[in-house]
Amino acid sequence: MTGTPDFPLQLLSSHKRSGNYGIWRWQGSMLFYEEGKLSNGGLFYECIVPGGKPGIFTFLRGFVDRRRGDDSC
Repeated sequence: MTGTPDFPLQLLSSHKRSGNYGIWRWQGSMLFYEEGKLSNGGLFYECIVPGGKPGIFTFLRGFVDRRRGDDSC
């Protein structure tokens, strides 16, 4: 879900609960966001959105969960 059309997943702060729900976790100094088998790989981007304000964005990509012993790669 994004708050800005034509942009990837956007991190939004709100008092209301809305949007996608996943798991946040730290790995070293990187903050990961995961939804099912999708992860952002710990990468976030700052982009200027219409109106000139900065927005924080990420992309979700598929990953292999090595903790479950999946060695199909």
